[in-house]
Amino acid sequence: MQSMQGLHEHLPQWIVIVVGAAFLLVNLLFALGVLRDANRTQDSGREPLFVSPTVWFFGVLFGSFLVLALYWLMHHSSLRGGTSKPGEGT
Repeated sequence: MQSMQGLHEHLPQWIVIVVGAAFLLVNLLFALGVLRDANRTQDSGREPLFVSPTVWFFGVLFGSFLVLALYWLMHHSSLRGGTSKPGEGT
């Protein structure tokens, strides 16, 4: 089985750099979007679940699409449940 280093030997170096830079840019944009959304959620009176908006930002930045999907499931999908604020009834 070839190692990852062996796979890179067959690609021109600029392709690897461009793909890596694009991946980092997409992760940064998603993380900034989550930070903005979590701050808006907090400003509207609902707290982001489990951690602060900054922690969600770094989670998406370093955890990539898996953490992004988790954030969406917890905050925007129908799995979240009702839209009531904490302290209010169900």
